[in-house]
Amino acid sequence: MGASMVVKSFNKERMTQNIRIFDFELTEEESNKISQLPQHKGVSSSVVYGDHDILKEMEADL
Repeated sequence: MGASMVVKSFNKERMTQNIRIFDFELTEEESNKISQLPQHKGVSSSVVYGDHDILKEMEADL
C-alpha cells in the first residue's frame, strides 16, 4: 500500500512550495519511535461491500 496525492493547485510556484514539505529526514530515534506505534490493519467488509448511499448520508448530516 502507498499514498495517493490529489493535486489541488496547477500553479507551478505553489506546486514547488508544496513539494518542499518532503525535504527533511527523520533521525534514527524518530524512526524508531514511529516503528513502535501500534498498527491496526484491516478492512471492514461493510465499508467495501455495504449498502451505502453517500448522498443520503450527507443530507442526513445537514
